[in-house]
Amino acid sequence: MLSGNPKGYGRIIMEKEQLNQLLQQLKKQQKKLRPYFSGQNTDCYRIIDGNVDGMPLQIDRYGDSLHISISETKEGTGEIFSENDIAQIAGALYIQKEKVVIKTREKLQEHQQYTTLNDKNHISTVHENGLNFRVNLLDYIDTGLFLDHRKTRQMVREECFGKSVLNLFSYTGSFSVYAASGGAAEITTVDLSSTYLEWAKENFKINDFLPGTFEFIQSDVSPFLIKAKENHRKWDLIILDPPTFSNSRKMDDVWDIQKDHYDMIELCSTLLRKDGVILFSTNYRQFSLESFRLTRNHDVKEITSQTRDEDFGKKKGHRCWRISRQKEGQLNSSKHSQAGGRKKPSSGRNKRPSSGSQRKTRG
Repeated sequence: MLSGNPKGYGRIIMEKEQLNQLLQQLKKQQKKLRPYFSGQNTDCYRIIDGNVDGMPLQIDRYGDSLHISISETKEGTGEIFSENDIAQIAGALYIQKEKVVIKTREKLQEHQQYTTLNDKNHISTVHENGLNFRVNLLDYIDTGLFLDHRKTRQMVREECFGKSVLNLFSYTGSFSVYAASGGAAEITTVDLSSTYLEWAKENFKINDFLPGTFEFIQSDVSPFLIKAKENHRKWDLIILDPPTFSNSRKMDDVWDIQKDHYDMIELCSTLLRKDGVILFSTNYRQFSLESFRLTRNHDVKEITSQTRDEDFGKKKGHRCWRISRQKEGQLNSSKHSQAGGRKKPSSGRNKRPSSGSQRKTRG
C-alpha cells in the first residue's frame, strides 16, 4: 500500500459491518463497469463516488492500481483503513495490495490551493478509448487524467476532423490528444505550467503523435486570448475547462470561475470561426452560469447528460455547455424581441458590474 500524503495516513479499525458494506459495493460496481469499459479499451474508471456509512470516498481504478481519495470532513481526517482493510479491498478487486494508493483530500480554506504532495515520479500508463495516458498517482492530489470528462473528450474526437482546436487550461493535454486522434488540422494547447505542458507532450508521444507538429504555449490564459485577438487568430473548437480558483504566483490576478467566466467566454467567442463552438465546463458545485447575459449574443445549450459516462451517473462530476455565437439573423431577432419586451428597471434594481480580469484548482 502506498500513501500519496507525505505525512502518511490516519488509522481507524472499521467496523466489520462497514467493511463488508464497502466490499459488497466494490464487487457490485466492478462487475458492472469492467465489461463495459473493457469493450472500449479503457482501464481507468471510477468505482465508487460517495459516502460509505458516512465516509466520503472516491475509489478509482487506474490500470492495475487502485487510487483511493478520502475527503476531509468537518470532523477532520484520519479515519481511514487498517492494513487488513486495505488487503481485503485489494483482494476484492484482484489488485495487489502494494498497488493501492491512499490520499486525503483536505478541505481548503478560501483562496487556498493544493500543493505537490511528493516527488516520487511514480508514473504509469493507462488506456482510455484506445488512447494512452501517463498518470502519476502519488505526487499530486489529482492524477493527470480527469476521468469524468471521458465522454467529453470522445465528443471532441468525433467532431474535430479537419478543424482547428484550442485547448485552454489544458492540464496534461488529454483533450488535445483526442483532437489529434480525431484528425484535427491544428491544435493549440495552452497552460500556465511548464510541467503539465511537458506531460502533455509525453502523452502525444506515447500515442505516436509528433508534438512538434502542434502548438504548445506556456501562458496564463487571459493574456494569451487578448494577444490572439490582437493577432486575429480564429479556431473552430475551443475547449474551456478552467479551475474553480487559482492564485498562482505566475499570474497577475486571481481567477475565480463564478466571477470571471462570463468575460472569458465572451472573449473566447470573438476567436471563433464561422459555426465555431466553445465547450465550457466546470466542477464547481455551486456554479451558476450567467445565462441571461450569455444568451443575448450566444446560443447556449447545456449538454451535461451527454458528457457523463456510466461511472459518474447523473449527479456526479462536471457540468458542461455548448456555446456558439448567434448568427446575424438570430442576433437581430433576439435584439428586437428583447427591446419589445423590455421593462424599465426599478430604481432599486441591483445591476451586477462586469467581471474584472480573469486568471488560473479544480472544484
